[in-house]
Amino acid sequence: RKQAVKNWRKCAVLIVDEISMISGELLSKIDHVGRCVRDRRDRPFGGVQVIFCGDFLQLPPVKTAEGFAFEAPVWKEAVQLNIELQEVIRQKNLRFVEVLNEIRVGRLTSESREILMARSGVQLECDDGIEPTRLYPHRKDVTRENRQRLAAIGGEERTYYAVETGDKYSLQTLDSSCQAPRELILKVGAQVMLLKNLNFNRGLVNGSRGIVVGYRE
Repeated sequence: RKQAVKNWRKCAVLIVDEISMISGELLSKIDHVGRCVRDRRDRPFGGVQVIFCGDFLQLPPVKTAEGFAFEAPVWKEAVQLNIELQEVIRQKNLRFVEVLNEIRVGRLTSESREILMARSGVQLECDDGIEPTRLYPHRKDVTRENRQRLAAIGGEERTYYAVETGDKYSLQTLDSSCQAPRELILKVGAQVMLLKNLNFNRGLVNGSRGIVVGYRE
């Protein structure tokens, strides 16, 4: 595609998030494309600076048979600096942080197991009306839960439609990767969640929860 070639030739920095999900074979293919398109076969990724972000103890490659990204020959050639983030931002409970770290490396102690099991079936308080988030492994289960809970709320529905512009390929890519639905149905009293960072200072970040109290005309 002409636009893809143009993007490669203009690119100065390539940032890959969730690098653990990229297989070694795919990374090698990306490297090969960069070298060929930019006509710099002697430089990793054709001379583009690469920044990989992620945690290899979390999500594995989509195709595990193709190995991890760090097993690709280009990894040692391209990666010259490693930065490890060690400060936990999302949790303040140090004991819980220890439990999470144990789970992360697959070595859960009996004490930590007891802590987790003690929380099973506990009723969480929601004085502000915001109910605890339910987690599901598949999107279809989330969609079913949302529809059932929305149907249980009385009142008028309001539907908002996404406005999309761009070429056919870009729109198809957007539809397959975007978490937000193209058609959003709301009611006053509905539980909602932000899917992007809006305002850090006000606490409006990805994953923040709230309740619909009205609509801006």
